[in-house]
Amino acid sequence: MLVWVLTIILSSELLVPIEAIKELRTGAEGSYYREYFSLPPAYDERWISIIYIRDGDYKTVHFVAPTLDVFRLWDTTLRRLHSVRQGLMQGLGNPEVREQLWERMYWKSGDNSEDQRMDVDGVKKLCQELGVHMSKEEIQALFKV
Repeated sequence: MLVWVLTIILSSELLVPIEAIKELRTGAEGSYYREYFSLPPAYDERWISIIYIRDGDYKTVHFVAPTLDVFRLWDTTLRRLHSVRQGLMQGLGNPEVREQLWERMYWKSGDNSEDQRMDVDGVKKLCQELGVHMSKEEIQALFKV
């Protein structure tokens, strides 16, 4: 998951889940966006565009690394994380790792008391994070609470 805080344009925290990334464009592949923002060609070698899906819509975020070394670190790290995440989502890899990852990312977010149990609000939160949009009443009906 990528998280950063914008301080220039607006003050809000943004989040890009690794599994939501559809494409990474670097260097000349991202030159269309660089040109769109009227930035100099010298930025091409340090340019990273991340195309991802958020709430069903395609979104794009762009970065210009301060140095070529920082660019290489970001590029390598993002591509490796994306590759590992894609492998896990496609069922490749170790099932124990997938289970631990799922638990860390989703289960714990709904288990507010950390007692390995969820109340209705925790189940609702978990469902929302998994893209299942149900009302509290619908969830209660399923569990006959």
